[in-house]
Amino acid sequence: MSVPNQTPYIIYNANGLTTVFPFEFYIIAAGDIQVSINGTVVTSGFSVSGSGNISGGDVVFITPPAAGSVVMLERVVPIYRLTDYQDNGDLLADTINKDFDRLWMAIQSSYIHLGLALRRPLLGGPFNAEGYRIEKLADPINDQDAATKKYVENVSLARVLRFPESNIATAPMVSARKNKILAFNSEGNPIAVVPGTGDASDVMINLASAEEGKGDALLTVKFPAAGSTPRTQHDKNSEVLSIDDFGAKGDARFTNGSLNPNPTDDTAAIQAALIYAVKNGVSKVTATSWKSYKTSGKIYIPTTYQSAPSVSNFPINGIFDIDFNGAEFIGDSDTSSITNIFMESGYFDGNGNVQSVFGTPDEKYLTSALNLHNFRLVNYYKGLRLKGLVFISKVHDIFCQDVQQVIDVERCFYTHFEKIIALGTYTTGLARYKFHDNNNIMPLKGLVVSNCDIGYEFSGATEAMRMVDCGVEQFVTCGVKIISGGYNIKFDSCYFESSQGAGVIATSTQSISVDNCWIHGQIKMFSGFNDNTNVRIGKSNIIGGGASWWDINDGSEYNLSDISLPNEAIDGTKSLPRFVAKNTASVEQFVTLYNPASGVPAMLGRAVQTSAFQPMKINGMHTTGYIPGIVPGCTLSTKAGTPTGRFILVHRTGITFSDTQLLYINIKVNHNSGVWNWQGICIGTTLLAVGTVSAGDPPIVYSQNGFVAIDSASLPGPVIASAGGEIRLV
Repeated sequence: MSVPNQTPYIIYNANGLTTVFPFEFYIIAAGDIQVSINGTVVTSGFSVSGSGNISGGDVVFITPPAAGSVVMLERVVPIYRLTDYQDNGDLLADTINKDFDRLWMAIQSSYIHLGLALRRPLLGGPFNAEGYRIEKLADPINDQDAATKKYVENVSLARVLRFPESNIATAPMVSARKNKILAFNSEGNPIAVVPGTGDASDVMINLASAEEGKGDALLTVKFPAAGSTPRTQHDKNSEVLSIDDFGAKGDARFTNGSLNPNPTDDTAAIQAALIYAVKNGVSKVTATSWKSYKTSGKIYIPTTYQSAPSVSNFPINGIFDIDFNGAEFIGDSDTSSITNIFMESGYFDGNGNVQSVFGTPDEKYLTSALNLHNFRLVNYYKGLRLKGLVFISKVHDIFCQDVQQVIDVERCFYTHFEKIIALGTYTTGLARYKFHDNNNIMPLKGLVVSNCDIGYEFSGATEAMRMVDCGVEQFVTCGVKIISGGYNIKFDSCYFESSQGAGVIATSTQSISVDNCWIHGQIKMFSGFNDNTNVRIGKSNIIGGGASWWDINDGSEYNLSDISLPNEAIDGTKSLPRFVAKNTASVEQFVTLYNPASGVPAMLGRAVQTSAFQPMKINGMHTTGYIPGIVPGCTLSTKAGTPTGRFILVHRTGITFSDTQLLYINIKVNHNSGVWNWQGICIGTTLLAVGTVSAGDPPIVYSQNGFVAIDSASLPGPVIASAGGEIRLV
């Protein structure tokens, strides 16, 4: 049966007598009709006839609905499929027709309800409520939200002066009402009148005026101390300039901490405040501590040291204090945009306009005694680009979140950077802190970075830089990168921690010093050094968690000097690390050797490791090394080695053999293809190489008739003889 185009509902007003209510639309089953009285669905007290009849049927109530009640009969069919067709089952026309009928019934109902929705034309335009009220609206929040009657009357209009009349004339224009008081004429319309001179109204108007000589210029303040001088509140207010004074709103966050989707762009206001301060000699600029300011472009810090007198009244060598009082500054969400920069060094050109110092000659524009501090940065590609800061300038107390590069510093001298922390997302290849192109005598104290590719980068004639109490953790490539031209870089009381990368990568850097530092994680402290780089390592460092000073197998020869390693006790059966160094290197480490089977109390001896080019010192005594052709206290002989044609030089000593003895061995053997030598310590029969060692097999120590005997490696013959050495009981 087809589904005709019918209205699938009907509404009646009951009279209290009628019990039969017809409906003129097709239903398949009695359960497809929904009955409601005054909007409330009822499920009993009635019967349904006419199921399957295309022209409809009747709903018969047992008790007549009350007079005046509204009875609604509506076809409501399930919006899910009721029939499950089976493979190879019956495919009956009646079943299929009813399934399709229910689909069309559901579509008809949907169109009925869509016709009741709030709609607007497809081509655009406002929504049309067609004369009906819209109820249960929430109070407005954003500028374009709809407002309820209650909100308008109790909130919006509650803030205005209201009159009982339906209409009243408008107030006078600004030019006619400024510095006057509001009054009403005989018709009750608003007018502006001049107050009597000296009366209360006149005083209040003058105090509220922003005109020169009025307002705060009429108030006198005096510091509460004998001998202090009275002055106007206007003079007092001029001591400090706030960026709010130039229109900065600081509305980037709501008071609940969430971001404002439509904040005021405060870039121009902040720039105007800084320009005014420098041009007019105002030495301090601040902000409101609890506010969050939105910026969309770089803000220039005008130079205070080398400005044309015609442009700036700022005193030469005067202190310029930018104290943002803990305020927050938020950049664009796209932190990959290279134009997303918070502040940059600037100068005044001949027309008095501020320009970037970057790209100008080296020291043409300098800024002295700048004190930039006390703020939070969020969402910037670069935080601060600074050039030409000199003479006790200081940048400090800054918290940075999702700032890809916190500071980019070029050609600054005698400038302090202190207590700056960088957290959040990072950009591969971009250092959090970058110092380049001639930066000298600048202490970095308390700078911290967590999560980065490169923590700190120094390049291009960076000299006399001292990092104190600084840290870098969870870096990928390196904690510090020094690229050519560095000199006298010192790390003092710093920490390096990561699961990958190198603590310091450096090339052509003279005098890197490391002391009192903590190195931890699966890293090597130094990497990438070339012959023009040297390092001094103090003995107060702590290294652990799998970290090592460097990888001696990475192919580079490190230029190391004055290496003092922490004292330690080691298993006497293990090898000491050997430091690859140049002839000028001095490596010192006190090592206590112990028997691992007995523990530390069972000491076997104490050694001082110096370097491959310095003499060995055992239990406080220097060895004289080998004397050519002589091994004191030994008888020498040869025996056949393996394979055929090789020989072993046997050293038989008069030293009584013991499993816990500590021997010093330094022997050299000439053979057909060159020289074999080995230097180190022996505990029982266990060798510990700590000096010069030839490639190939080590010697073999054993007991022969109760005395120590030592075989050289199996060496090529036929000529094999001692080149000298020393075997001594320690």
